[in-house]
Amino acid sequence: MYKTQYNEYMNKLIEFSDEYHNITYERMENENNLYTLKEQLSFEQEYYQRRQQEFEYLEKFHYDFNKEFNKNEFHNIVKHIRFVIYVVFLK
Repeated sequence: MYKTQYNEYMNKLIEFSDEYHNITYERMENENNLYTLKEQLSFEQEYYQRRQQEFEYLEKFHYDFNKEFNKNEFHNIVKHIRFVIYVVFLK
């Protein structure tokens, strides 16, 4: 009687112990996945932020370049007009 009860308790202990190990393993796996996702999210946010900064820089550079180009082009046209007027009126 005691021996069968002992065996039954030992079997239940082994069964519960295995179940506990499985639960613990699943929890560790979930925690690991969560940590990985948090790292990935952090990386994606940093990547997005840097990409936005790069776009903003390129937009500013493009605007400055166009502005400078138009300014230089305007000066060249005015210079050319002055030259033509000078040549026409002095002849």
